[in-house]
Amino acid sequence: MALFFLVRIELHGASQISYDSLHTAMSNAGFRQQITTDQNEQLRLPSAEYAYFGGTDSAGVLALAQPLVQSIWGDSEILVCEVNSWWSAGLRRA
Repeated sequence: MALFFLVRIELHGASQISYDSLHTAMSNAGFRQQITTDQNEQLRLPSAEYAYFGGTDSAGVLALAQPLVQSIWGDSEILVCEVNSWWSAGLRRA
């Protein structure tokens, strides 16, 4: 069974071009910038937040994301959380 993770990344002092490169690299590695509701509606996650579905744990997701982030921008923060349930407010449709 695939587990669901949310990953938040901050690139300190980075430009929009660096964030665009990050989005491309993360997407190519299977990280998504949108989530699907129970009603099958696609919602866009906040900037530099990603959803990941995989058969690993939080440390494994971090190990996948960290080299991608470091290849784009050195001064960064990454937070990975395993999600069992979620609710949202104000997320825009993708």
